[in-house]
Amino acid sequence: MNEKQMFEKLQKIISESLGIEKSIIKMDSHLVQEFDADSLDLFDIFYKTLIGLDIEIKNRIEEDSFLDKFFKNPTPKTMLDFVKDNTKINMNKKTQVLNFLQNPKSVYQR
Repeated sequence: MNEKQMFEKLQKIISESLGIEKSIIKMDSHLVQEFDADSLDLFDIFYKTLIGLDIEIKNRIEEDSFLDKFFKNPTPKTMLDFVKDNTKINMNKKTQVLNFLQNPKSVYQR
């Protein structure tokens, strides 16, 4: 999935969470100042993004660190940067699993 597709999914999530038109959400839109999002809305957007884009967070510290950044600068760009970073991590894990499934002996050939 490329950045444009991720942003479109994120727009949809934000639009549904805040009850606003998808087309008015820009990359640098401030969700609190422009759309009156509150902290519950931001949590909702965050968790729907995790589920909608199949993102797995490794630990609570990482989650808290990101939420702190997102609450300080609640924009789609902040969320998209997080998604891109974590999608790469998840794709690496999926690639490793697929490689193992295709050639299970490769793990033992070191």
